Amino acid sequence: MCSDYKLIEGPSITRAIDLASTAIALLIVCIPEGMPLVISMAMAFSVDILKSEHLLIKRLGALETAGQLNEILTGKTATLTTGDMSVEKIHMVDNTFDADQLSCNIEIQNMLWDCAILNCDAHMQMAGTEYKPTGGSVEVGILNLLLNSGVSVQEKLIERERDHILQLWIPFSSDRKRMTVAYTLKDSPDTVRLVVKGAPEYIVPMCNSKLDSFAQMADFQGQSHDGTQYLDHVIEQQLIMAGNGNNLDNDDGELLTGLKAITIAYRDFNRDEFEQMKIQMQNFESEESRKHIENSLTMIASLGLSDPLREGIENAIEQLSEGKTNVRIVSGDHKSSVMVTCFKFAFID
Repeated sequence: MCSDYKLIEGPSITRAIDLASTAIALLIVCIPEGMPLVISMAMAFSVDILKSEHLLIKRLGALETAGQLNEILTGKTATLTTGDMSVEKIHMVDNTFDADQLSCNIEIQNMLWDCAILNCDAHMQMAGTEYKPTGGSVEVGILNLLLNSGVSVQEKLIERERDHILQLWIPFSSDRKRMTVAYTLKDSPDTVRLVVKGAPEYIVPMCNSKLDSFAQMADFQGQSHDGTQYLDHVIEQQLIMAGNGNNLDNDDGELLTGLKAITIAYRDFNRDEFEQMKIQMQNFESEESRKHIENSLTMIASLGLSDPLREGIENAIEQLSEGKTNVRIVSGDHKSSVMVTCFKFAFID
């Protein structure tokens, strides 16, 4: 039953070895070359999926290290909140009013409306059959206040560009916490009106007067006890904490945060004096030179703007906490406003 037939010939073994060597060589060559492409494609698909969940990935490399997140730093405005701001409270002439129930000297109201128009980098855009404000959330909220008060915002903005002469424009920055503009007034061509709008803790100390109920300048020392008391009692208690207390939901069931406080103040200069200062201070390019004009201001009003939390954000924060991920809020808003948000999410007791 034996045979001289060999199951495996020498050439067959050699052929098999050659094929195996070729396969191994191909694996060695192809895998390193293809892996970066495969990884990049996988991460790109992941970014697209996360985008549908409103999560923007700025660096693809971040996904490689995101298997476990121990700390998350998040902003507040337009991140935890919707960014759809509206003015809820107005404090002027020593009284705090609901935005839809403002009752004071019409001359002071007009001063507030005019200064809000001058110090505004939003614009009106046609939406359907009417103009609607477009721009930053704070700017849009203030312009909506003017619209709801019967002010023709589009006409006012056109008038500003047509009839007023722009002398200075310093845009808002997170470092300065304020925006400063100066215009030569239409009805008073020898007067340059400087309008400053921003965080109360920065604006209030710059004021040495405020408008009283007769639209006259009354003494107000923002750098002394007057300013401290105003920040503590008006800004924190009457604006930021307005409508919250133990109830952080409004009548529509929206989740609220502390109101965002904004103060508006102004100062009038003689035109020749201002233009001379502008030349001497090299167009107020440096922060040191700006101190020469951003002082001795007259405070007009402070506004409290609401910014509801996003739908479902509470559940998202709760799930992160259950996953042992610590969430931290980084915000340029007033400390008390951020604290209300922290209480809402039980970040602090």
